[in-house]
Amino acid sequence: MEAITWPDAPLMLKDLIAGGDPDEFLDQLIEAGIMLVGNPEEVSAQLESYKSVGCDQLVFGMPQDLHPDEILELLEVFGDQVIPEHDPDRTHSTDRYRATAVPKYEAFNHPLPDITWPTVLPITATELG
Repeated sequence: MEAITWPDAPLMLKDLIAGGDPDEFLDQLIEAGIMLVGNPEEVSAQLESYKSVGCDQLVFGMPQDLHPDEILELLEVFGDQVIPEHDPDRTHSTDRYRATAVPKYEAFNHPLPDITWPTVLPITATELG
């Protein structure tokens, strides 16, 4: 099977590492959109490339070699200084949907029967069949 390549695709990490220059390697990771690195203004600028292609959500991981206090500080700076630049409406869309949702069924407001409820599932409830 022939490998498919795209001229604008980021290089494989092994190819980037082979260059030997750590600063160039980091610059290439940032340019390829693989990492967000820098002060809040730099990271905010890097996020623009995601927005320019229609991305409206971001999931990311934290560096594993940081102390927990450093990770907390990083998250606080990101939340206080970067997110407001890209999400000025801090109300989550699902909160907005819930606020205007019309119930499909009426609320269940009846008392529960006065019975002894099981505290464990019967063995037959876990059988596949």
